[in-house]
Amino acid sequence: MNGHRLIQQISRRTTVVQDHHSDVEAAALQPIGDMASDTLDTPGAKMIQQDRNVRPIHVECFNFAGRPHRRMSVGTLGQTPSRGRSAMRALVLGHFSTVGDIESLELVRELLRSEAMPYDVAPFSDKFVTHIEGSMSFAQVDPARYTHLIVVCGPLWPEFLAKRGVDLHRFAHCTRIGVNLTMIEALERWNPFHLLLERDSNRSQRPDLTFLRETARVPVAGLCTIARQREYGSRQRHGDAIAVLDHLLQSRGLAALNIDTRWPAERNEGGLGSPEQVLSVIGRVDVLLTNRLHGLVFALKAGIPALAIDPVHGGDKIIAQAEVLGWPAAIRMDEDTEHRAQDLLDWCLSAEGRKKAIACADAARSSLAATVGEFRASLHQQFPSRPLPPMRASVRTPVMKRLRNALRHRRQTI
Repeated sequence: MNGHRLIQQISRRTTVVQDHHSDVEAAALQPIGDMASDTLDTPGAKMIQQDRNVRPIHVECFNFAGRPHRRMSVGTLGQTPSRGRSAMRALVLGHFSTVGDIESLELVRELLRSEAMPYDVAPFSDKFVTHIEGSMSFAQVDPARYTHLIVVCGPLWPEFLAKRGVDLHRFAHCTRIGVNLTMIEALERWNPFHLLLERDSNRSQRPDLTFLRETARVPVAGLCTIARQREYGSRQRHGDAIAVLDHLLQSRGLAALNIDTRWPAERNEGGLGSPEQVLSVIGRVDVLLTNRLHGLVFALKAGIPALAIDPVHGGDKIIAQAEVLGWPAAIRMDEDTEHRAQDLLDWCLSAEGRKKAIACADAARSSLAATVGEFRASLHQQFPSRPLPPMRASVRTPVMKRLRNALRHRRQTI
């Protein structure tokens, strides 16, 4: 079902309940939703809609507790609502706490705009109001302003609505539509909607509504950072480097994946327990943003461009490694870091950046052949005596600290 057909179903099926008299306002009209969805999905439905002389349909009205209320006429299928389109306004209500909820909300918004129907959005929880453009707190909702109540996506059951302070009786006058919902209760016991296009219930199942929306893909950036390295003392600017990388992610709308190089798995933020696992994850991103040396190294080793910021004032091992590799996308922390990072990110995401990363890794492997030879030879070489440099007083372990360590070790071995 495409989006246009969905809105046609919503518009067509809800016309059976557009009588705006007080009798309708007093009842939940649950059987109408069932009747409409069951009838309009059959071949005979078109005949009913097309026959302008069809006699009015009479149904039993039920209140929200599911008990019979009274028998009344609701007009004919296909009947035009008595209220004009200019008077219509929808309230879109939902959890809006997952990306699936947001995708469903955006699709419903698009459909409402395509039908020129004004609407407001209110999440069940106020904590999401500031994150949804143009939304409002449910506490500010005036039900009298709306002709339609549309509940979108996620699980729904009466106790949840009661907990959130949502009293559907306040919307008894509205056309009530449920879209992409998981109905926890059996519909025979609880169904407050005139039209229910559920995702799943004890009646039927549908594909999730988000399949209908075209979702753009964005570059995926690995983020490999460290907050401090005490060995650099006052030269540390790790927080500044991380702030630049975070701003880069947010300003460019990149999808971020945190990648930790610490070992073993118990210390690793993502539970990665081997170099193979770390390399495999890095190899699946489009670019790596890092202030760590082995972030830079493993990215290039995987053929992935890395934008590296040396977090040590004046530059240290990251700049040194980048220079020996011939990798251009490594910068020191200075007053122009953020502007340069923007330009280098574009380059890293280009085909040229990917090609350069592969070339740097190949060149590094070739140049290290001599290093391996030196190491092998050293294993069989006799070196002249070389005295160790004296230990500095500032790095000697204090006597009391050594004593505590000794006592701790003794307790562990007893």
